[in-house]
Amino acid sequence: MTFGQRLKKLRKDKGLSQEQLALMLKKSRSTVAGYETDDRYPEFFSLIEIANLFKVSSDYLLGLSDNPYCNVEQSQLEKNTNSEIEQLLSEAQNTLQNSINLTLAGNPASPEAVQSIIDGIKFGLEQAKLRNVKRQ
Repeated sequence: MTFGQRLKKLRKDKGLSQEQLALMLKKSRSTVAGYETDDRYPEFFSLIEIANLFKVSSDYLLGLSDNPYCNVEQSQLEKNTNSEIEQLLSEAQNTLQNSINLTLAGNPASPEAVQSIIDGIKFGLEQAKLRNVKRQ
């Protein structure tokens, strides 16, 4: 099966229209249609987003594996690790948001600045996950 055939099957199995999937991916319906007909292919981050949305591996989407899911042990390990990371991220977010005397460059940190720090931590976490996957 091609990428487009796999995506179409996953979308239909989940009961989604092309329009609904497009909204979820923040793409146009014609882009999703192009993916499904193999006229277009998603960018790297979109591929990861699609894999996460359907809870399948990118290897499956790309046709490198016929097994859509990681083995159970790996999946459970990732779940536990992600849970620990999410807990640490949540604690850091609470600490930053509740810090009364937080300053940046000698000035009190605005709520927007604090949110930027939190967004930066989240982005860093996603980059670390990607780099870790590339190493394996």
